[in-house]
Amino acid sequence: IMPNAGLSSRVGGEFVWAAEPAYFAEEVPRFLAAGAGLIGGCCGTTPEHLSAMRRALDREAARHVGTEATLAPAPAQVLAPAPTQVPAPAPAPRLSTEAGSVDDAPPPTVLAPALAVGGFVTRVAIDPPRSVRIERTLQSAQLIRDAGADLVNISDSAMARVRMGAMAVGFAIQRELGLESLIHFTTRDRNLMALESELLGAHALGIRDILALTGDPPGVGDYPGGSGIWDIDSTGLIGILTRLNRGEDQAGRPIGAAAGFTIACALDPTADDLDRELDRLAGKLEAGAHLIMTQPIYARAQWDRFMDRATARWGDRLPRPVLLGILPLHTARHAEFLHNEVPGITIPDVVRAAMHAAGDRGAEVGLETSLELLHEMRPFVDGTYIMPSFGRYEQSAELVRRVRAEIDATRASAEART
Repeated sequence: IMPNAGLSSRVGGEFVWAAEPAYFAEEVPRFLAAGAGLIGGCCGTTPEHLSAMRRALDREAARHVGTEATLAPAPAQVLAPAPTQVPAPAPAPRLSTEAGSVDDAPPPTVLAPALAVGGFVTRVAIDPPRSVRIERTLQSAQLIRDAGADLVNISDSAMARVRMGAMAVGFAIQRELGLESLIHFTTRDRNLMALESELLGAHALGIRDILALTGDPPGVGDYPGGSGIWDIDSTGLIGILTRLNRGEDQAGRPIGAAAGFTIACALDPTADDLDRELDRLAGKLEAGAHLIMTQPIYARAQWDRFMDRATARWGDRLPRPVLLGILPLHTARHAEFLHNEVPGITIPDVVRAAMHAAGDRGAEVGLETSLELLHEMRPFVDGTYIMPSFGRYEQSAELVRRVRAEIDATRASAEART
C-alpha cells in the first residue's frame, strides 16, 4: 500500500500535500491490520513521513513478534498546473433591493434581499445522491428546511465523484419543498457552450443562486482517466454570469432579457499563500461576484490572520457579504482526517485536542465549538454555510436550530431594550 500524503492542493503554482508525518504513522497499524505486507508512500511523501512510518512499524513489530514490514517508497511527484485562460472581467453588479437599471436590479431570490438588509443567512449543503432515486435527498432537505435554514447548497460532483446533477436536485427541492437552492457549478465538465446552455435552462426553471467553481480534477475521483474541460476557471464563469445578468451571452449577443443570478464565489481564509488567495478574490469580485463563501474555519485566529492581510486592500470588512463555512466535527478521527487529507481545511491543534478529549461526546463538542465560533464571528460575517460530513444532516439541522434560537433571543433582547 502506497498512499499519497493526503489530497493535494495548489500553492504557488505547485501541488502540495498536507498530511503530516505523525498522521501517516498513526495509520500504519490500520494498514497492517487490513493485511498489508509492504508499506510505503507516493505523492507528497517525504523522508520525514517514511521515518515516522519506520518507527511505527518497529513499535508494531515489538508488540507482535514475527510481524515484518518492508518499506518501498516511491519518489515524490510534483505536478505542474495547466494554464488557464480567463476572459476579461465585466463590471460587478451592485447588490441592492432598490429598483433601477439592469446592473442595479437584484436577482429575484430570498438570498439577495436577506443579504441586502443585513439579515444573518443560514444555509446547509446537500450532497446529490449516487443513485437514480432522490427520495432520501428530499427527506434530508426537508429536515434542513424544518430546522429553519434559509436555503440549501447543492454540490456538483464534489471531489470528482459522480453524483446526480446538481441542477436537477436543486430544481426538485425547490419544486417539492419550496426551499431555495444555491447550485455549485463547476467549469471542469463543460465547455463554454454547455456552460451557457445549462445556465439559461437553470434560470428558466427558477434556479437563480450559483456558486462559481473551477472543480476538482478528474484524476482524484471515480474516473481518473476522464478529461477535464476548463475552457475557463471560476473567475471566467463569474464573468459569464455577469454578462447574462446584463442580458447578453459571452459573445455579446442579446439573450432576450436580463437574467437575475445571485453570484457567489469561494474563498479559503486558511490558504498558505494568502497573497495569491487575495489576488484571486479580487479578480472574482471585479468579475461580478455578489457574495463570498469561505472554506470551513475552526478558530477566530484563522479569520484574523486572513484579515490582517486583507485589510490593506479593503479595510475592516470585505467588500461583499460573507458566509462563513462551518463543518461540525463529530469525532477525533474525523478531525484528523479533515486536517490531514482534505485540501483547504486546517484545524488548529487546540480544536483537535478538544475532540480527542471529548471521547463519546464528540458530536456534542463539535456542535458547541461550531456555535461558539459563529457567535464570535457574528460581527464580521453575514451568515453561515454549514457543511454536513458523511451525511450527518441531523447534526447540521441541530446547529441550524441553535443558531436560530440565538438569533431570536438576541432580537427579542434588542426589542425589549427599545
